[in-house]
Amino acid sequence: MCMLKKGLPNAKEYTNKRKKRSLRQRLLIVVASMVVFCTTYAMILPAITMESNIKCTKQEHIHKNACYGTEKELKCQQPEGEKHIHEENCYESSGNLICDISTDELHTHTDSCYINKMVMVCGQNIHQHSEECYGEQQGNTQPTTTPTEAETTEIATSVTTPTEAGTVNVSKDNNTGSVASKGTETGVTDLAEYIKDVDGGYIITKVCNQYGEEITDLSKVTGEGFVFSVKISSGEDGILPGIYQYTIPEKIYLPAGQYEGTVSKQGDNQTVGDYTVKEAANVVITIEFNDSMNSKQNVIGYLEFDIGIDNGGEKPKDAEITKTGAFNEADGMFDFKISAVIPAQRSGLPMKEWYLYDYSVIQGEQTWVQDLSNANISISYNSKNDLGEIVEEKHLIPEITEAKADDDIAYVNTSGDRLYLVNRCKCISATCNHWDSDVCYSMFDNFSPKFEDYYDEWCTCWNLKYNSTITIEYKNDEIPSISGNNVNLLSDCAGLKYINSVSLNSVDDETRLTSEVTLDIPKLITKTLPEKFTKNNNFMGSYKIVVNESKIDLSNVDQNGDKKPDETILIQDIMTNVGYIPGTLTITSSNPDVPKLEYGRDYEIEYIPGNQQVGETYTATLNITLKNNKFNADPEIKNALGPYTYTIEYDAQAISTTDEGIAARVKTVNKATIAIYGFPGSDIVFNTTFAQGWSYLRRGLTIHKFDLDTSEPLAGAVFGLYTQDGTLIATGEATGDDGNYTFSTDVRKGIIFKEDIAYYVAELGAPEGYNRVNTPHWFYFADEEFTNEELQMLKLLDANIQFCGLDGEDTVGIPNEKGLVLPETGGNGAFIYIATGLILLCIAAYGLYKKFLFRKEATF
Repeated sequence: MCMLKKGLPNAKEYTNKRKKRSLRQRLLIVVASMVVFCTTYAMILPAITMESNIKCTKQEHIHKNACYGTEKELKCQQPEGEKHIHEENCYESSGNLICDISTDELHTHTDSCYINKMVMVCGQNIHQHSEECYGEQQGNTQPTTTPTEAETTEIATSVTTPTEAGTVNVSKDNNTGSVASKGTETGVTDLAEYIKDVDGGYIITKVCNQYGEEITDLSKVTGEGFVFSVKISSGEDGILPGIYQYTIPEKIYLPAGQYEGTVSKQGDNQTVGDYTVKEAANVVITIEFNDSMNSKQNVIGYLEFDIGIDNGGEKPKDAEITKTGAFNEADGMFDFKISAVIPAQRSGLPMKEWYLYDYSVIQGEQTWVQDLSNANISISYNSKNDLGEIVEEKHLIPEITEAKADDDIAYVNTSGDRLYLVNRCKCISATCNHWDSDVCYSMFDNFSPKFEDYYDEWCTCWNLKYNSTITIEYKNDEIPSISGNNVNLLSDCAGLKYINSVSLNSVDDETRLTSEVTLDIPKLITKTLPEKFTKNNNFMGSYKIVVNESKIDLSNVDQNGDKKPDETILIQDIMTNVGYIPGTLTITSSNPDVPKLEYGRDYEIEYIPGNQQVGETYTATLNITLKNNKFNADPEIKNALGPYTYTIEYDAQAISTTDEGIAARVKTVNKATIAIYGFPGSDIVFNTTFAQGWSYLRRGLTIHKFDLDTSEPLAGAVFGLYTQDGTLIATGEATGDDGNYTFSTDVRKGIIFKEDIAYYVAELGAPEGYNRVNTPHWFYFADEEFTNEELQMLKLLDANIQFCGLDGEDTVGIPNEKGLVLPETGGNGAFIYIATGLILLCIAAYGLYKKFLFRKEATF
């Protein structure tokens, strides 16, 4: 009983807590229900609005990104066609030239002379439908209109069914035959029917080959090159003026599609009518006899035209050739494709001989013939299989010396200038243009002696019975120079026009068809020296590198050949007797999404100073790595690499052969390359020669390390010197017993302090027993404080930025304080971390214990 009484208050307290918790849950359910109701209502509002009858005549429109465009606005104040003259604003107060406009050349506006200005391009006013734009809610109240009888009546169309005409027996001039007339158009008289009933009237037709020999059995020939002639006699009764139609036999077609001409009277060649030959289901001749002489005309007229005869298979095509080409960004070569249509052999006619001639021209100056021996050459044509189905066949064509026994087609590359198409010889005297003494010599007598063994087996007469398409694909990345060496198209001809042409030639009838493609050879990289080294600027200059002026897609370049885009593109800048001034490099691109590349994210640089001694040639290397952000998982990061032009600018210091400026001739050389497509790309070399040496501007910063409490100097501190973007320029030695270390100008180590640029020093290693100072210490050299926006921004971020004069050295004091350091640095501060950990564990254990007691009481 005592235990029961002692537990009652706890049970009551627990019950109250449960009631409060239950009340909170009910309130939460009510609030959640209200949220669901309001959300649902808001979602169906648009549907309710859509049901309203819109009476507004304006189109709803709000301006989005697509409504805006950009236009160029000229910001340059220098007129075109004039030379620039440096004025007062072209110089700093110290007298240093800051203008990069050349005074030697006539000015022409470039992209840098313009700024992009945002303009409205959509031409629409903003309008959003309001309550006034809607009428009463519309239901299904519109009346249904029943179409009237007039609306449902179709328009009657007059259709004339062709009549089955009889045959016309021809019995004049020993030319007999029959022609089936398949019918005529409305209002047109069937000529065969009309002539049949005229006393003495007749129609005579004849088909001849190109030699004038008559073809009496059309079923035994096929192809083109035939002539169809018609002789018409009206008889003694004459023929009435009007339009007449005559249908010629089936299996005859018109290679040209349509013919037009005049019908002449026999004897005096007087025109008595006009004719038109068209091809529909059959070839139809339409003749209109005029009435210029009298109501009836006694006519013996003639007409003839070229025809083709089709006795199965596809009709012979006309020869044609096309050529396409493109720069391949994956391997840095030019891909070309030739497609040549060779007509089928025309039955009964001499075989034609075909060859291709392929050549290239660079900028209209250097021409060379392409050697197609290593090209991929194939042939395709349509043929009938065993089931009678039309199927496409495709085969590779071998070079004649590599043809196998079952190869019927090959090619001969004659000394690299002509590519002949050859076949297994099937010539006979009637069809070969080169038949002599019962032998088909074809064109092999013009080839080199190595083909003599193929005279009896192969010939250049093209005897395929199918229309064939020859496809030739090849790559090209170099040209043979006059001296016999190869000239690389990318590195030696960058920026020029590349014209690649091909011709398809028939030996027999002098047919020559040509096709050409003109390509721009990409300009991979160029380099200029806008601001030259002079004594006035202490032999400091500015370089400008332009990469990918042709705007190929660098994000798709596959340099390593793994069939995947490369993650980086390397640009290497080799400097001889020139040193890069750290912190001056900037990269901009033509990509509007990433106009200025960010160091670390979009690109990285590595500067390798030269290690030559004073008096020797000094060579330094600046590696600039453009990063392909396609491989970044963050979708918010725009891809910096792409079909864009990149402009790299940096300042440099010409390096004298001595430190003291003793007179000596100095030659500076600067070369930039882009390492893509398997070789260093186009490089630009600049040579500048100075006849005297010089001394450098000596600037520096001395770091004084001291104890915060006692002001005693501290030895053993190590500092690094950095540019504003975080690039480490140099690592200093440890401070001495006086607590000092000085970073001073040393061009051969890359320590060159340029004015109006921020630098900072950061502690890399603290003196023994002291905490390391993590705060960077900023400083800059200038003739006055905060001369540009970047320095002013740094002032806002770090009020301790130190202003230094242009000449001499300055000092910054950096105090350190003693204290517990991390155990891994060798200090004795481990005890405080262990004690803190034990206290936290005790607190956590006590909390768990109280929670256990509460649950135990609740269970009771």
